Amino acid sequence: MGNLVLSRKRGEEICIGSDIVITILGTLKGKVSVSIRAPDSLRVDRGEIRKKKLADVQEAWKEAWTPKPSVAIAAGSTSRKGT
Repeated sequence: MGNLVLSRKRGEEICIGSDIVITILGTLKGKVSVSIRAPDSLRVDRGEIRKKKLADVQEAWKEAWTPKPSVAIAAGSTSRKGT
């Protein structure tokens, strides 16, 4: 996977493929505001949101595939035969 580093000014765009456009809206106190135009079929998330979603999915899979404890034996039913 490649990595491209760009410098952009307010109002300039970055095009990805034929249907994704990122527009730089401006900067304020060290933060950059961007607009992302993409097809509805494409998920666009902030990095921290994506990490949270992935962690939630991994936890759900872990719970689904963790063996459940057996049903406890009722009290008094553990007597030995012949005693």
